[in-house]
Amino acid sequence: MHLVRLEIEDWRNWTRAELEPAPSGLTVIRGANGQGKTNLLEAVAWAGSGKSFRSAPKEALVRYGSESSIVRASAASAVGDVQVDARIPRHGRVVVKLNGQPLKRLGELGNRFPVVVFSPEDLSIVKAGPQQRRSLLDEALSTLHPKHAATISDTEKVLRQRNALLRQASGRWDADAERTLDVWDLRLAELGTELRKARGWLIDEIH
Repeated sequence: MHLVRLEIEDWRNWTRAELEPAPSGLTVIRGANGQGKTNLLEAVAWAGSGKSFRSAPKEALVRYGSESSIVRASAASAVGDVQVDARIPRHGRVVVKLNGQPLKRLGELGNRFPVVVFSPEDLSIVKAGPQQRRSLLDEALSTLHPKHAATISDTEKVLRQRNALLRQASGRWDADAERTLDVWDLRLAELGTELRKARGWLIDEIH
């Protein structure tokens, strides 16, 4: 698969930009510091993952003074062409269409528009703690199997709900809070078991 065309509007420091990489070989993007080279590559990566490889929140992707960013990316492969159209609002829900059809989960992008990013931050995989390595495994799982993307997303949602309950109930713990916590703990255990098995499968495949 190769990128055919990229269009962005109100993305980071770009008001508007278009990129048509060479159909074969290497495309080099060069310019002075601060002109937005990495921002342009970030848009390509976003089209294939639905998130910033710099771990930036979505509001940081919207150009100052604008309400939303637009990313359009076209790719071609032996099994068919792919068109991604996305609107990333400063506030509210991200809207993405894949070949004209609304996308339910951003994690599905990686399965249809796979993008691999190598950056200096990738050194954190070996230098930082285990969370970085778990995140790498989860990204690979999401790309290889959309069902795992759903498991990862559900796990994150349950963790947020559980943590919110613990914060809200701090200092006034009662029976209702304990019952609710039991529900979240049970669901977290179920999802955690699924995720552990999936990560184990991926590690075996890598070996």
